[in-house]
Amino acid sequence: MPRILETDHTRLYWGGTVGNNSTRGNTQYGTIMPEYGVLHEQVERLVEELSEHEWEIKSVTPIMETYFVSAVLQNTEDMLGLVKSNAGSETITGTYTAGAIIIAQRWREISDAEAAERRRKKELKMAAERAEEDARLAAAAEDARRNAGPIAYERVMSMPIERNGGIISNTWLFNGQEYHTKGMAERARLELAQNAKFEAERERDRAAQAPAT
Repeated sequence: MPRILETDHTRLYWGGTVGNNSTRGNTQYGTIMPEYGVLHEQVERLVEELSEHEWEIKSVTPIMETYFVSAVLQNTEDMLGLVKSNAGSETITGTYTAGAIIIAQRWREISDAEAAERRRKKELKMAAERAEEDARLAAAAEDARRNAGPIAYERVMSMPIERNGGIISNTWLFNGQEYHTKGMAERARLELAQNAKFEAERERDRAAQAPAT
């Protein structure tokens, strides 16, 4: 009989409480104290369930979480007896283990009918993904066709204008041609971009008017 490899992902969280409270000024601080005793009960129960159904644990990965305390530090009054507020702020962060991800696998024998049904669903899924990709490519091609002029214009305008021969040079290079001023090079680039836009749009319109074959 055919076999399939199944994978199971289980997330275990064991919660926690805030402990070791302390006070500084008008701000309270503490530490996160996860209830690790809950972990053993959860793991034992999960291992028993997995073993009963012939699952094999492949990995255990801790789940790390971050907590923070953000507080505004205040001075209730200054030397003149005037009330002060928002004298500063402080943020304290920390990371702790909040749980674990347990991954288990097993080989399971299936009937020929189930194998055929799984192949059918896989083929349908692949066909849907191909159709979605084809639609995406068609939309991209249509967008490129519709915006052929601006795309060609921006492509030329992104071409660099550089000094010819270093920082003290008085000549500039654009598209392999030398110009006496940067302004002349910029005008040449603009003219080339406008021509590229015109040609791209003319080619697009010519293609749209051509008879279908």
